Amino acid sequence: MLSPVSYYLTTHAQVHQVQKEKVVTHASGTFEVKLIPQPPDNESEGVSLARMSIEKRFHGDLEGTSNGQMLRAATEVKGSAGYVAIERVTGTLPGRSGTFQIPVPVSWRVLRAP
Repeated sequence: MLSPVSYYLTTHAQVHQVQKEKVVTHASGTFEVKLIPQPPDNESEGVSLARMSIEKRFHGDLEGTSNGQMLRAATEVKGSAGYVAIERVTGTLPGRSGTFQIPVPVSWRVLRAP
């Protein structure tokens, strides 16, 4: 009989291997996006925060929809801003269907003196 730790490691390795074999590494297609501004947050010391809802429809290898949120920060310095976002996607890929989350990479421009 395996100890709880050995069982977890064995089970985790087996699940990881199954997931690794079924991962689609590339999907092609198009999408439509709708960005919906949300009520603005307050401004503090020259930095404004803004939020947007994200709605997407995917067509192609991935058929489905997503909903998400984007948070943006900007300063008075031109070109100085950044954002992060996360989306929940529900759809189908070849042979699979379900829901997963996509963290959108951070985009940031470094603060510069005017």
